[in-house]
Amino acid sequence: MGDGLMAIFGVPEKDEEHAIRAVRCGLSILNKHSKFISDLPNNKKFNIRIGIESGEVIAGYMGSSKRLEYTAMGYAVVAAKRIESLTKPNSIYIGRETYRKICHRFKIFFVGILSLQKGEGEIEVWEVLRD
Repeated sequence: MGDGLMAIFGVPEKDEEHAIRAVRCGLSILNKHSKFISDLPNNKKFNIRIGIESGEVIAGYMGSSKRLEYTAMGYAVVAAKRIESLTKPNSIYIGRETYRKICHRFKIFFVGILSLQKGEGEIEVWEVLRD
């Protein structure tokens, strides 16, 4: 994933609050990032982007005897990565399934229907607003 990170919520135990926990974690990361870069010189500052989507995944240890990693696969994983690539710097964008699960708990702004890279279609995205 290069300089990226994937966090999985609701695995291996099913958790009905997984989307809420994922958004809370994203907000915490953004807050800590803001504090961290505030003391850096301008040429050392960097941006982060967070994309979140919910859905069924296959998760577990995958690979070979030479390299084994715990990972997840499925539409929600692919969608989260695509959403992240569309996110404006230092923000959290979420997909439709996550929106349905968290819209009553957070301040949300409808960004729009955005085109995916390489003509792979479109996706509805919302921004999670910080307090």
